[in-house]
Amino acid sequence: MAGQGWQSRRRSRSRHDAARSTPTGWTIGAAPGAETVIAVLGPAALPVALARLHGAGFGHLVRVLDPARGDIGVSLRRAGITADIGLDTFDPDASVVLVQATGRSAVVGDLLLTAGAREVRVLVNPERRDAGEAADLAVGEVGGADSDVAAGDLMIPTDLDGSDTGAGASR
Repeated sequence: MAGQGWQSRRRSRSRHDAARSTPTGWTIGAAPGAETVIAVLGPAALPVALARLHGAGFGHLVRVLDPARGDIGVSLRRAGITADIGLDTFDPDASVVLVQATGRSAVVGDLLLTAGAREVRVLVNPERRDAGEAADLAVGEVGGADSDVAAGDLMIPTDLDGSDTGAGASR
């Protein structure tokens, strides 16, 4: 009898361990139609950007990737971002902020740009795109069937001094 209880607990523990090994947290961009805002921020701009995101109610959707804590490329892949976002051009001290902002990417992008982000991009999960649209989605394109952001609307990289590097930026 005593052995039966031990086996029962052991079975329960192994099920618990199996459940813990299954990825249960949110993966950025995994949902069909997900819009993920990716921003590159320097050490001085990061606290300002996080304060603005939290103040606007987006704090629970933010993930910060710090180069001091590990390789940014590995962290991006772990977060579900497989698109090439030009990591080789980032400064070694720059942090990357990921925000799951489906339907609100323009607002989040604007918050990050005004907070001093060096670069802001939006990735859209291609599963959302209509059959008539191209299947591939380049980094920097935004929008989708139900999105309030059109391609090229907002996410224009900025120089460190805050000046635009391209036309069409809306701030």
